[in-house]
Amino acid sequence: MQQQERRDQRYSHPLKSDHVALGCALNKYERTFQVENPTQSYDLILKVSYEALAKELQALPAATDTEDASSLLDKESSAFGASIGTWPPFPDTVEAMRKLKQRYKLVPLSNVDRASFQKTLHGPLGGVHKGLKDGEAFFDAVYTAQDVGSYKPDPRNFEYLLSHLKSDFGAAKDDVLHVAQSLFHDHEPAKKFGLQSVWISRGEGRDGMGGNVAEYLGGDNAKVAFGWRFNTLGELAEAIERESEGGV
Repeated sequence: MQQQERRDQRYSHPLKSDHVALGCALNKYERTFQVENPTQSYDLILKVSYEALAKELQALPAATDTEDASSLLDKESSAFGASIGTWPPFPDTVEAMRKLKQRYKLVPLSNVDRASFQKTLHGPLGGVHKGLKDGEAFFDAVYTAQDVGSYKPDPRNFEYLLSHLKSDFGAAKDDVLHVAQSLFHDHEPAKKFGLQSVWISRGEGRDGMGGNVAEYLGGDNAKVAFGWRFNTLGELAEAIERESEGGV
């Protein structure tokens, strides 16, 4: 009877029917572990976050005759952490980045580790290399959390960004346009550093990767100060093309 009750609890947690809320719960664990272990690579941050959330939801894998639940959870969480390089981009991302590269230097400030970023770049984002010469890099530089030793929104990541843009490209702060979805990880620190920014407001109106929209926009007490807002990266690229061609 008790075993049946535990099984029912595993499948009845409210987060399991709300993917956005589930993502928020995972993000909270991620942020906790990123602050506690800022030099730990992102794949390992995901691993321990997965394990913590599985325990909270009482969603541990069922033990088998040959393997206990702890061992199975370790395998599941390791696979989740290793999956970063397989995550698909949004449908507009690849083409939008190719358009933007024609006009600007592109430098990601990423919260993942170097290996995972390269897997993504040469896997799901592989289409960005179309038309490039053999060996030609798509991005002008890539700055990861692993390079910095901390995770956004830590000020050190933005200090690293600005100092390296200056030393690598001679770019001043006023030359930088920070384009991002996350209000928490990107736009709040961008405001503190006085960076011009564009909000890509995917999934606007709900908690998620972007943060609580109402809380961050907040009128006179707004935590963010982006200058432009688009629903997708594709819309931004199209707007830039129209402006360059003299359109509206």
